[in-house]
Amino acid sequence: MAAGGQPAFSESRDEVDLVRRATDVLGMDHVARWMRSSIPSLNNQSPYVLMQTAEGRAQVERVLLKIEHGVY
Repeated sequence: MAAGGQPAFSESRDEVDLVRRATDVLGMDHVARWMRSSIPSLNNQSPYVLMQTAEGRAQVERVLLKIEHGVY
């Protein structure tokens, strides 16, 4: 986090990139609902909440890779 409790630019950029990636994998019609849903493979947390941290973004990326490769 940057001073004043605001996310650092690189953190917010990573979040934008992850949403774009999720859109590529899931499609525009499904990404918004998926990002706010409790996902079992994410310990019933939503990708939206998890993507606030680097570790959470990595978890979401792993799930997206599984979905993309038909493993989910």
